[in-house]
Amino acid sequence: CADSFKAKVIVVEPQKPKLPNDTVLCHRSILILRSDIPGEQYIWSDGSRADSLIVTEPGKYILSVTNQSCSWYDTVIISYDREVVDAKGDTLYCSYDDFSRVLTTNMSNGTVFQWSTGENTPNITVNKPGKYLVNATTINKCESKDSVEIIQQSDVKVFVNDTQVCPG
Repeated sequence: CADSFKAKVIVVEPQKPKLPNDTVLCHRSILILRSDIPGEQYIWSDGSRADSLIVTEPGKYILSVTNQSCSWYDTVIISYDREVVDAKGDTLYCSYDDFSRVLTTNMSNGTVFQWSTGENTPNITVNKPGKYLVNATTINKCESKDSVEIIQQSDVKVFVNDTQVCPG
């Protein structure tokens, strides 16, 4: 027994979507993931169906792109750099006496610091009133800033005139 038929076969060229490399999201940052290929249907791992996805949290994000009944996938893993500089040392000195104050930060190794004084260490010593700014850049290139303010009040001066008090 023999049989034959004709069929139109469409060969679809593979078009794998390319998401960015695994990356780090900085504190209070957003990342927009977008399909780099056109498709008839987009499905992200969170169920959304747009060609792009706004990311604000760490996690594993998967994109499925369907075109002419064929689906291709890509995955990106987003981690989160939670380090934010916290400078300590705010104070008030109540005299014009000389003082020395150590200003400190909370950041880990690998962080690059830049103080408004020009110093680039995690902790600095100051001896003048003013506002001191610090910029910190983590090993993941995430930036944050903080400031410390030193206020110096003048001495309190009390003026009392000599006087006489009579009994009663």
